[in-house]
Amino acid sequence: MFRIISQRHCGRYEAKNRGISIILPKLLRTFYASRHAIGALVLFATFSCLFLARIHFNMTHGILTQSWGIPDFSQWVWFYAWWPYAISHVINPMMSYKVWAPTGQNLGMAVSTPFTAIIYAPITYLFGPIVTYNAGILLALTTNAWCAYLLCHKITRSFYPSVVGGWIFAYCPYVQYDMNGKPSLITVWALPILILLSIKYVKSEISDRRFVLLSSLILTSLFYTTDEIFVTFALMSGITMLASLYLYRKTSVYPKLIRLCGLSFMSLFITTLLASPFIYYGLFGPGAFLGAIHKPIDFSNDLMSIVIPSPFIWLGGSALHRAFLRLNGWQLDDYLGPAVLLTLALFFIQFRKHPFGKLIMIIVILSLVLSFGSHLVVYGHGTFIGLPYWILFHVPVLNKAIPARFCLYAYIAISVAVAVWGATKPDYLKWILLALCIITLMPNVFSDQFASTPDNPVFFASNLYKSYIHKGANVILLPYGINGDSLLWQAEDNFYYSIAGGYFYLGSPWRGTVVSDLYSGSATKGFYEQFKRFAQEKGISSLIVSDLYASHCRSLLSHLHTRPVKVAGVEIYNMGKQDALPP
Repeated sequence: MFRIISQRHCGRYEAKNRGISIILPKLLRTFYASRHAIGALVLFATFSCLFLARIHFNMTHGILTQSWGIPDFSQWVWFYAWWPYAISHVINPMMSYKVWAPTGQNLGMAVSTPFTAIIYAPITYLFGPIVTYNAGILLALTTNAWCAYLLCHKITRSFYPSVVGGWIFAYCPYVQYDMNGKPSLITVWALPILILLSIKYVKSEISDRRFVLLSSLILTSLFYTTDEIFVTFALMSGITMLASLYLYRKTSVYPKLIRLCGLSFMSLFITTLLASPFIYYGLFGPGAFLGAIHKPIDFSNDLMSIVIPSPFIWLGGSALHRAFLRLNGWQLDDYLGPAVLLTLALFFIQFRKHPFGKLIMIIVILSLVLSFGSHLVVYGHGTFIGLPYWILFHVPVLNKAIPARFCLYAYIAISVAVAVWGATKPDYLKWILLALCIITLMPNVFSDQFASTPDNPVFFASNLYKSYIHKGANVILLPYGINGDSLLWQAEDNFYYSIAGGYFYLGSPWRGTVVSDLYSGSATKGFYEQFKRFAQEKGISSLIVSDLYASHCRSLLSHLHTRPVKVAGVEIYNMGKQDALPP
């Protein structure tokens, strides 16, 4: 049926443009043939810019995240600055001794997003890591939408329904939530492109060699952007392929699907080889461990979150905020809304007997079930109903994946389903429901959910720090670790100094009373003697605290028995002259 739709549209296109193809040069013909794709790209880019303008955002000083997303934001700003710095200074980028100095941090255990950091390096060099972070989110929104559009248009050959499908994928609740300090998790343009390559291969539009080459390169870029999504995508791809083999076992494409499975495995193997340095440090490097990082119950979706919007959603998000707070978990990404649910129901009714419709149904249901975690939670109340994620939680590597994020794959299938249904239904119903799908998922740009300002004292934002810190010195910055923006300050200062602290999801590699007191901002008994030994052991030259945090940790600072130097938004406590650390 989809082949017939495609042929009908292609036939109209060729008949309509037969005369034009004789007159226009090859370049203009190529542009004319790609006008829909170019128009969709311009449309998505325009919407991203309007989104930025509506929230009155400052690209150089503000950040596209809520205030509670700032600790996550700081580490990505740090990564955007770290990779160009490490490469330009010819040092091992997988081990950084600029954080948790002098011990260092194994970045193979962190989501260090080297691919985007290197791609955005010119922006970082010219405008700084904050601009890179903000530009990266806007580029991710645009490319996600455009790549999903290309996938939908390949299947439907219909422009406007494909635009709606691309928009749903790019601005789904998963993306709206993870815009809060997690740019690598929303840079997922590779997923629809990989699916598009698979479709083109099954239709014999690309050769075996080209498929393996392109899919290997794109999978590698995905791995070096977000290894978590890479792992879960590999899992979901394997399940989808098995389901496709079963559903299409009596069709003419079955031999192609068999070959596609083999080529996909080959691409995955090549990607594993290309990603081997990262994998080695992640599995066997200093501080590596195979255990789970989070409890599934804390980061799983609530069943009722499918119909209760978060505050990020414009329609109903604010009105239903109290109901949303009763839901379970820190991350609720699976809101669909009434229009999308109705469109899905109509799609399933129409294509329930077609293998394509059954495949979409399997992907949506399986992704949502995995996103519920190891046990089902309904409106904040846990149940004893076990779910398939319980098995994944006991599998090394997969147990580090946050269950709520599996709903990303449901949104890919949903965007395709909405586009296909919209391309085959009468106009009046099509346009009403497609418009409602966009409206019910529209981000809440009328609130302050998507923008905030970090604590960035003038001392660090200017070159003033060079007058008080010698190059390569090891310092303690307060607020400590996850509590503040110390990684942002160091990244903006181009790693002029090292810091005895940091934050990369994995917590502190150090333990003890001193570290606990630095986190809490209050001193326990015997703090001064222990801190003095700690400073000598780590080679710490000074402790610097932001003025905004100084009042909170005044009891700790009073135990240092040192008169501070107050300058440009910070207080500096000298610990004595220490040797500079190597880069």
